[in-house]
Amino acid sequence: MPLKKNRENKLVLTLSFLLLVVAGGYARANGARPQALRDVEFDQKLGAQVAPDIKFRDETGKAIQLSEYFTTKPVILMLAYYKCPHLCPLALEGLVKSLKAISFDAGKEFSVLTASIDPNDSPEIAAAKKQKYLQMYGAIRRRTRLAFFNR
Repeated sequence: MPLKKNRENKLVLTLSFLLLVVAGGYARANGARPQALRDVEFDQKLGAQVAPDIKFRDETGKAIQLSEYFTTKPVILMLAYYKCPHLCPLALEGLVKSLKAISFDAGKEFSVLTASIDPNDSPEIAAAKKQKYLQMYGAIRRRTRLAFFNR
């Protein structure tokens, strides 16, 4: 069991590092930060954990708990507003571009959970966003799940 846990930890660290490297390279290759990102700050909460009992609804309207996604694979958790016109689409597109640049497949070696924190977002909006970003990721790779907070 410790060997399996160690391999999972290495995979999570490798994925995190690769995403940061790819995102940084993408930003440098495209010049300065976009206008929408110029005043954005990042407040790290190193060591903090997300409560596993947070309740969501997925893109079909099915009630789920965050803990259902945290099984044996590492998880990338992305929080966004689905109707946000500026920063959230940039972040989601950056995530997809970073995922495309690595050799691991979302849904196979790790999971990606994108959750809206806007209480006005609906399963229909989540389903539309899921289709958009899955199409960007690649038609073959359809195991990535998308969900949103039900607040």
